[in-house]
Amino acid sequence: MIVSVRDAAGPARLAFAVLLTVASLASAANAQTAATAAPAATTGGDGAATADDVIGRAIDAYALESRGVVGVRSRSILRVDAPMNHRSTETRAWYVYSDGTLVATSDAPDPRRPPVHDPLRPKFRPEYRFRGEACSDCAAGTVAIGYSSATHDEVHAHGTIVVDTSTYHVLRVTQTPYAFTWPTRDGTIVMTWGASDTGWVPTQIAGRFSGRVGPFSGVAHYEQTLGPYERFATADAAVASLESATHLARVTIATP
Repeated sequence: MIVSVRDAAGPARLAFAVLLTVASLASAANAQTAATAAPAATTGGDGAATADDVIGRAIDAYALESRGVVGVRSRSILRVDAPMNHRSTETRAWYVYSDGTLVATSDAPDPRRPPVHDPLRPKFRPEYRFRGEACSDCAAGTVAIGYSSATHDEVHAHGTIVVDTSTYHVLRVTQTPYAFTWPTRDGTIVMTWGASDTGWVPTQIAGRFSGRVGPFSGVAHYEQTLGPYERFATADAAVASLESATHLARVTIATP
């Protein structure tokens, strides 16, 4: 799923606009995860599932639930607090997926966006290493899986994926990009998953970013709410319904 930030102005405008799209490293699990089988289950020496196995099963679980045509609406708010620039921008959009792949949207693509590499997408999964992590606030039956990449750039991130091992549903993804577009210096994104009428899906994305230009510093907060989710017989039916309900027209997209 592509996060849209078109009107954020001020010293860190371009940096925030580009950085916020890194949220799709997690949310592309909703937008573009293909129904590709995960590797056969493996276990550690104590019989517990390995981190790679947990991630593989989570990808499989989502692929099964994302079959068919699904449409979802999105509402996002960007709040910028920088010298001479205090602004709140709201963006509404809709997305249509077929078997987990983004096929239509009202969210105009931003040419400044790099192609993000989502660790939960089978295509990019080999670019990441997964490991078990301690999780003090995890409920019984849930595990935290850390992920990292040897490639440190704007399209890769490191962080933690929390998974319920009774269902292999992803509960939460926390991530920090390896690199930032100047003048952004740091930022963290948290994506929360939950139940919907169409299955287990991403429901909230939140991020906080900071940057500096000379003596001036700024902070941006991003919040995106996804829902309701709806199933449709065809992608054309989904587009027609969402265009009518939101008065937002379809735009051309390019799937990475």
